[in-house]
Amino acid sequence: MVLVSGLALSLTACGGDDGDKQDPVSELKAAAEKAAKQNSYKAKGLSKDHEGETSIEASYSEKPVASDLRGTGPKTADNPSGEIRMVHIGDTLYVKSGEPVGGKPWMKIQGSKLAEIPKGDSLRSAGLQAAVLTTSKNLKKAGEESVRGRKTTHYKGTVVLSDLAAYKGDLMTEKQRDAYVRTSKIDDVKSLEMDVWVDKEGLPAKTSESANGSKGETITIMEYLEYGLEVKVQAPPSDEVASMADMLKSMPKQ
Repeated sequence: MVLVSGLALSLTACGGDDGDKQDPVSELKAAAEKAAKQNSYKAKGLSKDHEGETSIEASYSEKPVASDLRGTGPKTADNPSGEIRMVHIGDTLYVKSGEPVGGKPWMKIQGSKLAEIPKGDSLRSAGLQAAVLTTSKNLKKAGEESVRGRKTTHYKGTVVLSDLAAYKGDLMTEKQRDAYVRTSKIDDVKSLEMDVWVDKEGLPAKTSESANGSKGETITIMEYLEYGLEVKVQAPPSDEVASMADMLKSMPKQ
């Protein structure tokens, strides 16, 4: 099951129609920078891979740190319901997926490192994908299109992961760049086909990323429905939450 979802920034490419005086790299860079300044967003989409299709809904806030991700995908032996939920509040992450631990459906993960995860390292954001697409050597405008009634400009190109790994600039940190490359390289993927739709406000409205690897094609499409909203996230009831100690107790003894 592939999940997505943060916010961030990038540079390099060519393209554009002869009659278009504006540079698609500059336009995408501006969209990435504007998205990075947003404190929150709401998104929905889907992801497909060799295991099947997963629907995704996500809300994310940078300050205070709060996110809620819901996914519904293929039913497996490890996850009979096919459902996953991740709630992130400050330095605590609650995960609901698969079989209950000690009879409790939620698992709690705590630690200062959770609060230090940069935007886009866990939830791939519209801003980060716009930044990544600027590294494409065949970046171009694909025309004007409508996304849920919003007028947008469509940009597309191929991102070669070795080129992305060599990126040095102010649109993304090395940690964000390396995390994106590391995650994308799963199943021997060498390049990504990427599309970003930017609305008239200069913000990404939709992103698409596809790749062919050793296990076939993977595609993730996200629509960014709203920016700047108040994200309210509530922790699950304490009697439904298992700790790391509970998980260790439930593991079969060697």
